[in-house]
Amino acid sequence: MRNLTVLCLVLFCCGDVPVGTKENGDTESDSGVEEESSVYFGGFEISPGSVDFGNVTLGQTEEATLTLTNTDSTESMISNAFVSGDSAFGLLDDVEIPLTVSGESSTVLTFSFTPAELGRTHASLSLGVAGEVGYGEIELTGKGKEGGSASDDTGDWTGDASLSVSPSSVDFGTIAVLNSTSQVLSLTNTGSTDVLITSLNITNAAFSVDPSFSIPLVIAQGSSRSMPLIFAPSSEGLHEAILDIDTEPADASVYVDLTGIAGEADCTICAPVLSVSTSTGGGDLALLPPFGYGCTATGSAVLTNSGDQSLDVNQVTVRNDTISSCGRFARSWAGATTLEPGASTTVAVDYVAESACIELPYASLNENVMHVRSSDPAQPDVVVELSATVLLCE
Repeated sequence: MRNLTVLCLVLFCCGDVPVGTKENGDTESDSGVEEESSVYFGGFEISPGSVDFGNVTLGQTEEATLTLTNTDSTESMISNAFVSGDSAFGLLDDVEIPLTVSGESSTVLTFSFTPAELGRTHASLSLGVAGEVGYGEIELTGKGKEGGSASDDTGDWTGDASLSVSPSSVDFGTIAVLNSTSQVLSLTNTGSTDVLITSLNITNAAFSVDPSFSIPLVIAQGSSRSMPLIFAPSSEGLHEAILDIDTEPADASVYVDLTGIAGEADCTICAPVLSVSTSTGGGDLALLPPFGYGCTATGSAVLTNSGDQSLDVNQVTVRNDTISSCGRFARSWAGATTLEPGASTTVAVDYVAESACIELPYASLNENVMHVRSSDPAQPDVVVELSATVLLCE
């Protein structure tokens, strides 16, 4: 095994890693996807050797297939297959990898292109063969274009574009700081061609577009879409912003003025506060078996939002002693949650001993501790020290 490793290192260092070789010649598949040549690697003929998906409408999916032919008389294995490059390209789960192919037989892999951005993009499909160093490489290319009657076969826009908004400006009124309110902006395509919304930009973080309005988005000629807007100020005073709606064609782009006033906060603490109490009292958890007998000790920690803003409890993890442990702590809970002011959630903690022992916390080493990570700005990572006394473990 060591000699094989050395051989592989020598091959890589010398730049002599075998990769697929390509034959000359172009063909055109029935699906209209442009294909070029074949790649030969590890006893396999991979056809086609490259694929150009051409112009594909944003958000739509075009599929293509690769035929893998084992040119040897004995079976061989496709050990792995992966796509690197733009995430618009992907390998479909029609065949499970690794895959054994009998001698002088073929199998098919299906992959796809789903563009999310305008313009041409590239990726590479890599196929590994058991016993071979390197990969057979298949080049993938494609171009994202606008959809509907707005674009021709080259992906260029045709017709007159116009996008109107109602209202022309949005006033959110006055709300208390740290609260939020929403308004709806109506977008109507009044032109003679489809309009593609490509990006949204707002000059003040107090304003945002609701995530339910996802882009890129095509608005067909004569149709309308609703855009939910949110005003959530974190400081008092007048807030102003410009919403920039960029489109293709660019002639349809539009600006919308946003205004809102944040008044005095209607809260006292104005923040979430994480409070931790344990079943053994205080902020630490010291576990004992019931009545002092047995090898298992159980307890719990109650997490409470003592503030007056929503608290996100994101993660609860346990770190055990990695050197002298004679048992293990484990936690169980309902998972990440949001606690409204005054609400609580419980984390159960168990300790199972392998023999009679005393387990102590080592906070400085980050061992035998439980971490509670939350959106509490003052203490985003609360550490609960864990200990256990199990002397009558049989």
